Amino acid sequence: MLVDLATSRIFELNETSTRIWELLSEGLDADSVMRHLVDEFEFDHARAQGEVNNLLARLRVDGLLEE
Repeated sequence: MLVDLATSRIFELNETSTRIWELLSEGLDADSVMRHLVDEFEFDHARAQGEVNNLLARLRVDGLLEE
C-alpha cells in the first residue's frame, strides 16, 4: 500500500506491484526491475515489461513518481 501524504490518497498494490516499488526504491532502473521479475516470478520478458510499464505509468499519472 502506498499513501500520498500530500493528498492522503491510498493506493493498493498487488504482490507484483509491491515488488516493483521495492526494487525502484532500492535505486534499480526499469530494465533491472524487469530482470528481477523474470527471475523471481518466472515471468516472460513481455509480461515483466508490461507490469513495470503499467505501474510506472499509473504512478506518474497519480503524481507519485516523477520522470
